[in-house]
Amino acid sequence: MAAAARAPPQMSGYLHKKAKTGKWQRRWFETNAHFLTYYKTRKVEKLLAALNLPQVGEIKLVDPDPNDPENNGALFTIELNTRVYTMKAGTREEAARWVEVLKALQAMDVDDARHAGAESPHASIVRTGEGTDAPGPDSYWRKDSKCCGCFRA
Repeated sequence: MAAAARAPPQMSGYLHKKAKTGKWQRRWFETNAHFLTYYKTRKVEKLLAALNLPQVGEIKLVDPDPNDPENNGALFTIELNTRVYTMKAGTREEAARWVEVLKALQAMDVDDARHAGAESPHASIVRTGEGTDAPGPDSYWRKDSKCCGCFRA
């Protein structure tokens, strides 16, 4: 008898994401099976991006830099190809929890994660909206109002 697929850990909340310009942007982040998705706000349904966690590189806490007033020890990064996403949580403990959950999702068997509720797009990141890559057939997502996840229409 096959072992039951374990439910993936879930997490959602506001984080600050460092933009390419160096400015901090407050965004609503959610985990959904093996994806990290983010939106402009919690109420907005338009997905800005979805990172396919099994296809990203290192996810890690960033040590505090005493010369950087923005780095209070609550920063973490996600490497994706040549880009490093830098996020800031409210506390170091919250940042550590995000890293723990994201690493667990990154290590999950993709088939188990898909079975738990999400289908995989063909790229490591799916972007929608102005100023981003043109949406493809797999890039339209809507938030599921019943949970913190989202689904494709």
